[in-house]
Amino acid sequence: MDAEVALSALIALADKNRLAIFKILAQEECLGLSASDIGKRLYIRWSTLSYHLSQLKRAGLLNSRRHARTILYSADQTTIAALFEYLNESGGTSNG
Repeated sequence: MDAEVALSALIALADKNRLAIFKILAQEECLGLSASDIGKRLYIRWSTLSYHLSQLKRAGLLNSRRHARTILYSADQTTIAALFEYLNESGGTSNG
């Protein structure tokens, strides 16, 4: 993972609603939730939830898959692992 991808993910998580959504979906037992289920758990209106889901998906933090007529969202475990690995890397940082 490079710095730009890591920053994109961290910026996407820098919102209380997106962080709450991500926390629910990142739990190991979560195999996927519909937008409706997420909205009910967090009391987020559909229009707001749709925006936040798209931001998380654009940052590569979520996967989505169709199950019948429903789209199920789950955390992208590969991206999470890569982000943690990037954050734990030793070495200098660039100031420029």
